[in-house]
Amino acid sequence: MKKIFSFFAVLVFSIFSLFSYDIWNGVVRLDNSEILEKETIKLNGMWEFYPGQEFQTFNREQYDMAFIKVPGSWRIEAKKNFQSDIACYRIKIVGLKPSTKYAIFSRKSPATAANFFCNGEKVASFGTYSSDEKNFKPCERPVYAFLESDSIGSIELVVQVASFFNHESGITSSILFAEEEVITRHFRSIIILISLLLGASLFLSIIHFSIYFGDRTSNANLIFGFVFIAIICNLLSFNGSILSWEFQEIPYSFITVLECICPWMLPQLFSVLAMKDKFSTNKLLLLDKIIFGIFSSFGIIFCTFPIKYTNYIIVLLIFVDFLFYIYRIYRMAFSFATKQIQFGVYCLFFVIIDTGYFFDAFFSSFSPENIILFSQIGTIVFILFDVVYLAYVQQAIFHNARKAKIELENSNEASLKFFYSDFIRLINDEIKDVHLGDCTKRKMTVMYVQLVVISPNGEKIQARYEFETCSKFIKIICDCVDKNNGIISSCFGRGCIAVFDNSAEDAVKCAKEIMHGIRQLNNVLCKFGEPCVMFGAGIHNGEVIIGTVGEQTSLNTIMIGDGVDAVYKIVAVALKFGVPFLVSQPVIDAIDNDKYKMPIYQNSIETAENQELFLYELKEKNTSEEKEVFQNRMPALLRSAEIDNILNLL
Repeated sequence: MKKIFSFFAVLVFSIFSLFSYDIWNGVVRLDNSEILEKETIKLNGMWEFYPGQEFQTFNREQYDMAFIKVPGSWRIEAKKNFQSDIACYRIKIVGLKPSTKYAIFSRKSPATAANFFCNGEKVASFGTYSSDEKNFKPCERPVYAFLESDSIGSIELVVQVASFFNHESGITSSILFAEEEVITRHFRSIIILISLLLGASLFLSIIHFSIYFGDRTSNANLIFGFVFIAIICNLLSFNGSILSWEFQEIPYSFITVLECICPWMLPQLFSVLAMKDKFSTNKLLLLDKIIFGIFSSFGIIFCTFPIKYTNYIIVLLIFVDFLFYIYRIYRMAFSFATKQIQFGVYCLFFVIIDTGYFFDAFFSSFSPENIILFSQIGTIVFILFDVVYLAYVQQAIFHNARKAKIELENSNEASLKFFYSDFIRLINDEIKDVHLGDCTKRKMTVMYVQLVVISPNGEKIQARYEFETCSKFIKIICDCVDKNNGIISSCFGRGCIAVFDNSAEDAVKCAKEIMHGIRQLNNVLCKFGEPCVMFGAGIHNGEVIIGTVGEQTSLNTIMIGDGVDAVYKIVAVALKFGVPFLVSQPVIDAIDNDKYKMPIYQNSIETAENQELFLYELKEKNTSEEKEVFQNRMPALLRSAEIDNILNLL
């Protein structure tokens, strides 16, 4: 925890610290050397400069010794005065502790090859220095060298540089100076910061690509994913020298390729993003397509063919990139003006990152580059924005999903009130797998109850009161069926049909409870002079076919078969002769009738197979005497034609 706190403390201090000692006439005089135990200083200012000279031969008294600004390129700072390919820089640091170890660090090696000398001794070499271009080998690795003060507390630092290119010749990046532990800590902080930025960018790019492939309509996530890939390439390009120094496994040729690719990736991605803007005019969309084509062509050319970067090409690239930078600012303003906030924010972060790159390139002396670059500040802000954006989007998705779930649950709960899911499961256990025309044949106990609403004073009952009365009694029937493991098939007219899949005895128990409930409710209603009911019901055990009918988008269930036809006939007989419940012979065979003591009824019916079906009368309280009296009764057979006439009358 202490190390983490120390790292962030150093990071915050380094971002806002731009402290440097001004160098005049090649000399740095330190009033307090103890400051180097805590922080770094920048060796920026006017260094001694010896063009065309090597360390072994240059003479400080010679005519062409001059002073040159560091950081800066001698081909730019000195104009036409020093157009040579080799040179030496010299600086004198006084006021140090005697015989103490110090270190220097710079993100970029001076020129393209350099040797560092401390008090006349060579302490570091970057690339292969040579005054002959054939033996010259450039290097862009960072400067990280150790120095030691002499006995009087001074250091003479000489930088011998060679460059046979036409740009960036000289010390183009600030050199940091401090005690060895301070420089080492700063270097490790840079590695940690770059690793965190790379890891965060890679993680966020994976997240955005995953979201896009999960939902192909989310184009913003695809764009964000590619933007983070471009940011990763830029981070590797700008910090490739440091990474290749720390991680020797990274080939430097890979960093060089990234440096060629990066200038073309962000403009292309921005153009693709801009082409998605629905509020753009046709001219703007055409301009976006032209920009995409130009940068794609330049990118292919510069990445495919070995082109030598001369001053003219560098100036051309800077000019084109600057024009594109201005265009992005215009698109940002246009987006905010048309209230396209999301696209405007995209443009804003492109501008922020580009602004950081321009500051790093043209104002390196102002950049807090001891740990972090301006471009990395823009990257950090963009990463933080993206994290907040993802959190907001995911929170909105979670909120909408939760809202949709609640609405779906409410809708399902409401839908379940209008159809009998348990009955549908008789066709298939999984309701989602039930389709039009699905059916199943099974042997079940079927109960059918038919109500007849009557008025206590013989007057005609209004339809509303009749409906309310039926509703009260049907609720009693449904509650009794549910309590006794039954399933309501349907309620139609003044009737209700139910099935019992487990046992016929459940149906008989349910029938007795229905009779008891209807009698109690009738007694209450009669006391208040309200309509009451009489009913006829039947129970039969037989084969039925349960299936789905209707249309593909609106299914209904249906139950047909001999078992259903028989129970309809039984109910017709019960209503005709005023018997509450009649039970068929197959039900009696499936239960223990000694327990219920049901006597045989005076009439029997004819089934569809022209067979006689005996009926038994179920009362709320049956007695043994009734059963013994009527056990030898020979019922009168009611033919199908007679029963059909009864049904027509009902």
